[in-house]
Amino acid sequence: MVLLTHEKSERDIKRKVKIPEVCAQFGMSYMNTIQMFRQLNETFL
Repeated sequence: MVLLTHEKSERDIKRKVKIPEVCAQFGMSYMNTIQMFRQLNETFL
């Protein structure tokens, strides 16, 4: 499974933990919507 998120990793900011940091901590995969569409070979006309 891959977690889909719009958040970007910001390791230097400690006041708010973002989803990519949590995924990295637990060894989970994540991607954004654009990466998902590319992996699925989706095109929009």
